[in-house]
Amino acid sequence: MIRTPATQVMNARSRRARLRQCAYAGRWSAIVAALAFMGPAHASEPDWQLNGFASLGVARSSFDDAAYRYQPTADAAIGTDPSPRIDTLAGLQLRYQPTDSLNFTAQLLARDPPVSGSPVVVNWAYLGWQMADRTELKLGRIQLPFFMYSDTRNVRYAQPWVRPPGELYGLVGNSEHHDGAYLRNLQALGSWSMVTELFVGYGANQNRNSSPSGTYYGIALTGYDAHWTLRAMWLNGNTHMESPALAAVLATLQQRAPDVAADYAYETLKNAG
Repeated sequence: MIRTPATQVMNARSRRARLRQCAYAGRWSAIVAALAFMGPAHASEPDWQLNGFASLGVARSSFDDAAYRYQPTADAAIGTDPSPRIDTLAGLQLRYQPTDSLNFTAQLLARDPPVSGSPVVVNWAYLGWQMADRTELKLGRIQLPFFMYSDTRNVRYAQPWVRPPGELYGLVGNSEHHDGAYLRNLQALGSWSMVTELFVGYGANQNRNSSPSGTYYGIALTGYDAHWTLRAMWLNGNTHMESPALAAVLATLQQRAPDVAADYAYETLKNAG
């Protein structure tokens, strides 16, 4: 596995040097090269910020009979031929801060296109309000804090893995964003810091075999010091599932084993935990 580090907070010279390593990423080269020359631009006014990140990864499998997928719902799969489809992506973030307490943030993410749709998606587009020194509210298109690395899920350089483990991070399928509200508060408790996150949002996406959508809400608590990080989250919501493939299987089961089919005949899943 080969990857280029993501670039979130670095000066223009470092960004150019790192992102030039991605210039040979096939059809992604144009995107990455553009990011390399942009750098963290500050327009004539200090209120504007432009940042980018990119990762290049090439992977192959030992055999073609069972192509590897990062998660069961992933559109991209790899076989014996080296492919950049799973791990190669690029992002561009624009932030405008008209006052000390308000900001408008938008982020574009470019990656291998799904079965249907564009390879470029708007995964952030929100209004941020710094309500107090340690309290922030976001309204709009956001990434809900389902995981410890939610905001940086696509910034591979900020993570301890080549890619986040699909067994956990794949639980949200191909969803890159939710539309809703997010409140974050940070408090000091002795040598520890406590982060409290409240959230609610609606998300929908289309996978290879299904089109899940739903509204979710919950709370996440994270405590950390110089050596340890502890995190707990409570989540509730409903997922509506549309799947022609599953519907065909259920139709056959209903004819041959109605009792068994009843256990799988669902359109809405209750999520709590």
